[in-house]
Amino acid sequence: MSYFSNIMKQVSSKEFLYFLLKLFVPVLLIYYLSVKFITIDSSIFKVNSIAFLAAGIALTFLNIYIQFLKWELLCNDYFGIKSRVEVIKSLLSGIAAGIFTPGRLGEFLGRSIILKKEKLGEVMLTTIYEKLLNQFWILYVGIVLVEIYASEIYEIPKYFSIPLIIFTVAIIFIIMKYLKRFSLTDNQIEKATKKLPFLKKLLFNLYNTRRINPTLKRQLFGLSLILYIVIIVQYAFFVSSYLNGAEIINYLWVGGLVIFITTLIPSISIGDLGIREGASVLILSSFGFSQQTGFNASLLLFCFNIFIPSVIGLYFLVRSK
Repeated sequence: MSYFSNIMKQVSSKEFLYFLLKLFVPVLLIYYLSVKFITIDSSIFKVNSIAFLAAGIALTFLNIYIQFLKWELLCNDYFGIKSRVEVIKSLLSGIAAGIFTPGRLGEFLGRSIILKKEKLGEVMLTTIYEKLLNQFWILYVGIVLVEIYASEIYEIPKYFSIPLIIFTVAIIFIIMKYLKRFSLTDNQIEKATKKLPFLKKLLFNLYNTRRINPTLKRQLFGLSLILYIVIIVQYAFFVSSYLNGAEIINYLWVGGLVIFITTLIPSISIGDLGIREGASVLILSSFGFSQQTGFNASLLLFCFNIFIPSVIGLYFLVRSK
């Protein structure tokens, strides 16, 4: 029996039902959007600017390449893996497996299926570490964007909103500085999790990511910021392909808000399909732009950043059996 089959045998009936829910939710959400806000038709192909569309598609390759660089750095440093082919197969297999599983937990399994020589727990923890860096920028910048958005929508006076934004940035920066210096001993972890053995093992393993050298951490942190910017710019380009680039700053703003909202909502659909589109429709329209454009642009983002890489990754998963 294959490695993949052994993993799938461990999937409970509860998790299978969750999988079925993930199939049902996007259909329900998109149906709701089609009834209330948009039309499901061929308008997604009716772009006004081929140049912006091409630029958005081109950023897909940069998106995947940055993700590859991050995973390659971790594989080289943490596992001693030098094969770039193995790294890219692992990355794409993770995307394919993660799209269907609760909380995208399958991404850990997908990556480990290719890296068969490495322990599943080790692959899982390094993947979590990498994803946490992405989440930091999404949440950090997202909170600031939400405050700016709220101040504009509700016409909050500048003398109140600007200090609040500065305060938020400062607080998050201070927290990050504290966490950077924060340390625990094995005895402290043991004592704190005495009655929670499952949590103890997780904390011990996660805390072992301390062995990642500081230079590498800074590189991963910087690459995560670049990846975040690329995704927002890509969204803005897709919106511009239907409208125009005259208000691209607002499209970037909307992109940041959409990613922030999508991240906050638990992953209850395939690749967040329907959630991202709903957020895009509502936020873009609040800026006075077309709801249909919000749907089409976010659907393009899903197709090129998630669906197509998942199809390629699925091929590697099948071949690995």
